[in-house]
Amino acid sequence: MKFIERLEFGEKTEYSALESSIHLGRYLIAKQYCQGKRVLDIACGEGYGSFAMAEKWGAKEVHGVDISQEAINNAKENFSHKNIHFNTINAEEDNDFFEEGYFDLIVSFETIEHLANPILYLENLKRWLKKDGIILISCPNDNWYYSEPGKSNPFHEKKYSFSEFCELCEGVLGASRNYMFGMPVSGFANISFKDSLIENNREHSMDTMLSYKDAETINLPSFHKIDQTNVSYFIGIWGPPEIGVVNTSAYYGTSMDEARVVSYSDYLHSDEKITTYRAEVHELSSQISKLNAELEQLKKNEIKNLEDELTNYRRQNKKLSIAVKGTNRENEFLRKNLTEAQKWNQNNENSQKVRELEAELQSLFNSKSWKITAPLRSFFNRMR
Repeated sequence: MKFIERLEFGEKTEYSALESSIHLGRYLIAKQYCQGKRVLDIACGEGYGSFAMAEKWGAKEVHGVDISQEAINNAKENFSHKNIHFNTINAEEDNDFFEEGYFDLIVSFETIEHLANPILYLENLKRWLKKDGIILISCPNDNWYYSEPGKSNPFHEKKYSFSEFCELCEGVLGASRNYMFGMPVSGFANISFKDSLIENNREHSMDTMLSYKDAETINLPSFHKIDQTNVSYFIGIWGPPEIGVVNTSAYYGTSMDEARVVSYSDYLHSDEKITTYRAEVHELSSQISKLNAELEQLKKNEIKNLEDELTNYRRQNKKLSIAVKGTNRENEFLRKNLTEAQKWNQNNENSQKVRELEAELQSLFNSKSWKITAPLRSFFNRMR
């Protein structure tokens, strides 16, 4: 599942009704407090909430601040307003950026989970707030979004439970006046068939979000139990005892094709179905665990077989290497002996010829003709 950490605006963006309802819905809680007030919007992102408070909800002066220079640049480009001042600050460190007791209202939505030193940040909020001012802080219920152990949003420093969020904030700001739960809603709306709100705005930019319209709404009692474990986010409210809190909602229309309409009978048997589904999930999880164990054992067996086979091949290779070396030595010995034999044979053939010639000479010396011609040979020798 993809979660958007910061809404982006401009011509190249694409409108998301769901993200608009979540993000602007958080700011809507501030509408009842900001009329004619000085407001600090910490982690304002690209400035849509600051703009809504100044332009639509009557804030006298809004300071939108964020640690991201890119976000502030975009805020100045897209949401400039005579009553808004956008600046880049670090809410943990820049404690002297504003005067003490300057603001009537401070809002900080989805900020605290990003901070390494949230106590310094809370102390700064307290320092900048005037006496009897109001602070609104929201925190995502990351334990629902990332329920598996060890899983978390990579952009967040910590996953806060509701009790951890309360304890942290009240440790610095004191007891809260109230807490709100942010949750999805179901129901029906009556909207004029000519209203632009029900057109297909998918191809429009995110700027479309601020073309919302006020409506008369009622909150009906919920059918299922809603508590700190299954909501989307928490909002804490700090201020004077007399402040009231009005429930708010931001919604968008959907067609019957998009909505899943559930019958009353389905509602009655929903708990039974949930129990059945959980049992099936448990059974499937057990089967998956068993198959994973079998697969792991198969891997180990296969690795063992391959290791044994490799060891056997190495032994055979060693034996073959020894045999080849022995054969090479034998071949070298045979080559040397063959050369010697060839030399001996050649010498032997030459000796045989010499003996034959000596025998022929001896036969010549012993012949009668040699003896008869002896005087003649002597005469020729003296004549030389």
